Amino acid sequence: METANHYLVIVQSLPKDRLPLHEILVENLKMHPTDALKKIHDLPGIVAVDLEQGTALKIARDFLSAGCRVTVASDDTLPDLEHSPKLHHVRCNPDGFELVGLDGSRFAVLPWSSFAFLSVGMVPFSYGENPADRFMTTSSPGPASTPKRTSSLPKARELWIATHNPDRCFRIEEQEMNYEYLGERKSSSATTNFELLVRDIVKFAPHIALSSSARAYLNHLSILEYSFDSVEEYRRWVRAQIAIVRDLMEHRKPKTEPTESVDDHERS
Repeated sequence: METANHYLVIVQSLPKDRLPLHEILVENLKMHPTDALKKIHDLPGIVAVDLEQGTALKIARDFLSAGCRVTVASDDTLPDLEHSPKLHHVRCNPDGFELVGLDGSRFAVLPWSSFAFLSVGMVPFSYGENPADRFMTTSSPGPASTPKRTSSLPKARELWIATHNPDRCFRIEEQEMNYEYLGERKSSSATTNFELLVRDIVKFAPHIALSSSARAYLNHLSILEYSFDSVEEYRRWVRAQIAIVRDLMEHRKPKTEPTESVDDHERS
């Protein structure tokens, strides 16, 4: 019987001496030394995916021994962001986060206490379901002009919200949101309205965990601080952040009986 390879290792923090991490990656994942150096440069974040449980736990223990904080997550415990609902009309009110239907009536209200995580990222526009639509089309001069593809897509901000009890995720795109609830605060600029929405969420849910990209966005840092090369890259990163938040929330719960986990090695 085959063992399912559905575990990923996520590094949350790094030690000052990163040389041992290079050896761990080369030895356990059979990485080329140059690739291992690049991976370390990209951390904190996802170390590896699609691992057997035993391999994931061994890598995590090695990283813990090297001074890292590490999370091991089963892929099926993380949200399926590709099939998470995209919201087009919401209202932020003191009594909750209203989800609004096409007819303008609310069909659900999420309590602010359920809000666990928020992330903002600047990602390339998506032009429909056809992968070819992800490229801009330009015409060459001359009568026999042909489409030319370029990856220089315009970008827009994408917001992800994760809730708990139950665990759900919601996506909001800057250019595809009805901001009517802003009333007199509403601007003709979707960029301005989007920021007002994000700040309202943070105001009503001050306990919410913010990704580093969301903090960069709210602090008006350079766009480069929260830009991603692709939607897929951003969503992989968001999944890792949600895993970290859930891990921290789990460890804050009172323990009714002793259990052994990877993080037990860090606390001992």
